[in-house]
Amino acid sequence: MLYGFDSLSGRVWVGIDGAAAGTGAPGSRRSILRPLPAARRPGGAATITGLERSTVGGRAFDLEWALADDPAFLTETEHQHDTTVTSVGIELDGELDEDRLNAWLGTLLRTKGVDLFRSKGILAVAGAPKQYVFQGVHMLLDGTFARDWREGEARTNKLVFTGRDLDREALERGFADCQATAGAAA
Repeated sequence: MLYGFDSLSGRVWVGIDGAAAGTGAPGSRRSILRPLPAARRPGGAATITGLERSTVGGRAFDLEWALADDPAFLTETEHQHDTTVTSVGIELDGELDEDRLNAWLGTLLRTKGVDLFRSKGILAVAGAPKQYVFQGVHMLLDGTFARDWREGEARTNKLVFTGRDLDREALERGFADCQATAGAAA
């Protein structure tokens, strides 16, 4: 038997010989997720969810199953969005001062980390021949220097934050203060 959890619907499903049986209880509704028989999984081993990725021809979602389970699946439109969740994208030409950037990101993660769902970017750090690429989830941030900047390529910094109650102006101002030329005359 294979067990899985559909976080969208909150349903637990049990796969028995490749067939989904909802919660496994007699007469229960089946899941819209279709587990693939173990013989078709890489290495033939069962996975924790029993779901197969499309890379070997399996599917994690089956529209026919979804419609059989819930005929109004494609017509239901009632849902709610959290209007406090937004994305802020920033583009800024020029190079960034590494110390200022680290200080700003550290402060941002400490003060807004819980509300920062995702962050990612490609940055031009002063003196570095490579692009710095980073991504983050809440207070965790990871990055690395990736490919070289191409000759003649504009050193444009691009970053995106997705989160709750983001202050676009404060983010833009804080990021601009990280420029290598910012405060150079001071």
